[in-house]
Amino acid sequence: MATEKNKSGIYQEETYKITLPLTEEKQDDVPVIINGEITQIQRGVEVEVSAAVYEVLKNQEKMDALAFQRRKNLAERGATLR
Repeated sequence: MATEKNKSGIYQEETYKITLPLTEEKQDDVPVIINGEITQIQRGVEVEVSAAVYEVLKNQEKMDALAFQRRKNLAERGATLR
């Protein structure tokens, strides 16, 4: 995770502005827990998050896409998940 010095010479962690989509299926806030620290992210609102939280969310997105693709492939072959 990147840290940079600000104009005062103080190190600050890089942050990202994100908006998690608000849909019929996904309306709840999203908790992200890193080393016991909880960050609660409200859907449908632009928020600023740390680089660590951003990375966790990006990894979750990749894993969700991979799981979806695997379920789709199994369904095409006639297999079911248990």
